[in-house]
Amino acid sequence: MKKESCIFRVASRPNEGGGHVNRSLALADHLSKSLKIKFVIDNEGRNWIPHIKKSGFDSVVIKNFKKEKISVSILDGYTFSASELQKWRKISNFLVFICDHNPSIHCYNLAIFPSRKIIDKKNKQILSGLKYALIDKNIHDTKKPRIKQKARNILVCFGVLDSKNATGLTISTLERVLKENPNLKIKVLLTSKSKHLDKIKVQISNMKLNIRLVVNRKNIIPLVHNADLSIGAAGNNLLERTAMGVPSITITTAQNQAHLANHLNRYKATINLGSID
Repeated sequence: MKKESCIFRVASRPNEGGGHVNRSLALADHLSKSLKIKFVIDNEGRNWIPHIKKSGFDSVVIKNFKKEKISVSILDGYTFSASELQKWRKISNFLVFICDHNPSIHCYNLAIFPSRKIIDKKNKQILSGLKYALIDKNIHDTKKPRIKQKARNILVCFGVLDSKNATGLTISTLERVLKENPNLKIKVLLTSKSKHLDKIKVQISNMKLNIRLVVNRKNIIPLVHNADLSIGAAGNNLLERTAMGVPSITITTAQNQAHLANHLNRYKATINLGSID
C-alpha cells in the first residue's frame, strides 16, 4: 500500500538552534510507519541535511521544494512569512502547527502545544501539555537515575548553538565551586556549530581544572542520564532531562522558554534561575 505524503517544514536557520529540528525528527520517527516523510528546511539550514539523513529522512531547502499537493504538512517554527503560511495551507489536505505560544496561523487543522497547557474546551483542534512533549523515543527506555544528595558529575549543555554563550557564563560561575570541591567532575557538551566553541576551549584550558569538553557527541542520552546534575537552557533540552529524571538547573536563553521553565520550576522538576539577559 502506497504511503501518503507528509512534509515537515522546520525552522532551521543558524540562529534558531536545533530544538525545532530535533523534536520534529522525534515525531517523524513515529509517523514514518504510515506516512512518507520529507523535511523542508530553510535555505540557510543546509548543515542540517546530514543530521536529518542519519535519522533516515530526505530533506530539501525551501527554494528547491517543488510545489505539490500534500496529504499532511507539519510546520514547526515562529518566523515563517504570511505568504509561505498561505502556500502550505493551500497545498495541504491536513495542516499541523507545532507551537510554543499562540500560533501565527489560524487555519490549521491541528495545533500541538508540547510545552504548555492551553485550556480551550470549545476547540478540539488543540493538543497541549507535557504529555505531548516531542522527545527522542530512546529517552523513554532509560531507567530513572537515583538522585544523589551530593552531585559529583555535572553536565553543562545549552544546545546546538548557544548564541549567547550561556556555557561560558556557567563555566565561570562553576570555577569557584570546582576550586572548593576538587572531586567534582564537569563535562561541557558543545557542537562544532556552537558560536563560541573556540572561546570555550581557551577558557577551559586556562582554568586547568577538572572540566572535560565533549564536542559533536552523536548520542548525548548516556551523558545526560549519567549526570548527577545537568545545567542547561529550557525548550526541548529541559524536557529531555526532565523525562530522564535528572536534577537540573535551568537558565532561559530565549523569551519563549520562560513559560516551560517557570512551569517545571513550580513542580520542582528544575531550578529556574531566570533569563540570561
